[in-house]
Amino acid sequence: MEVNRLLGLRRAELRRLKIADINFIANDYAEIHTKGKGGKQNINILRTADEVSEIKNYVNEAVKQGRLFLLTPDEMKNDADLHHMRALRAQDVYSAVCRDMQEYPERRDFYKNEIQKAFAVNGKKLRENLDTPYRCRGEHRKQLINMEQDTIFDRVAVLYVSCYVTNHFRSCVTIQHYLIKKKDCDFYGKKKKKEI
Repeated sequence: MEVNRLLGLRRAELRRLKIADINFIANDYAEIHTKGKGGKQNINILRTADEVSEIKNYVNEAVKQGRLFLLTPDEMKNDADLHHMRALRAQDVYSAVCRDMQEYPERRDFYKNEIQKAFAVNGKKLRENLDTPYRCRGEHRKQLINMEQDTIFDRVAVLYVSCYVTNHFRSCVTIQHYLIKKKDCDFYGKKKKKEI
C-alpha cells in the first residue's frame, strides 16, 4: 500500500477516504481531511510538488473509474502493514522539516505557527516549549542508546509531524511509536532473521 507511505493514515481512515476529502490548494500543497479516532477531524498535509502529483494520479484513476472513494474495497483487502507505512511517512516528514529548517532557519517560525494553529483549531492547549529540543529520558533513553539512535529530537519537527501526520498532538507518542528506527529489528521490535 504505497499510497499510505504518502498519506500516513490509519487503515479505517484510508478505507473511508473519499476523493472529495482531498483538497488540492496549489501544485505543491494539498490537504487530506479524514475522520480519525473518536470522530476527530484530522488534516494531513502534502507539501511538495512530487507528493501532490502522486496523489493526483491516484485521484485521477479513481475519477476515471467513477468511484467516490480513493481506493476500492478490493484494494483495502490486504495484509499490508499500514502502520509501518504510517511510521515511514512520519519519518519522511520529520526529516524533511528538519532539513528545511537547517537550510532556511527562518522557516522555523513558519512551522511553529503551523503547530500553534493546529492546536488552536483542535481546541488543544500547547503545553510543550517549542524553543527546546525533546530529550528522551530514563529507560527510553537507554533503549535508544542501545539501538545507536539519537536521544534528542527537534521538538518543532516532531510536533509538526504529530499535528499533520500522526494527529496525536504529543511529542512522546510520535517519537516512541513512529520516529524511532530499530537497526536489527523489524518495526515492532522483533529480531530480524539473519540472512544465510
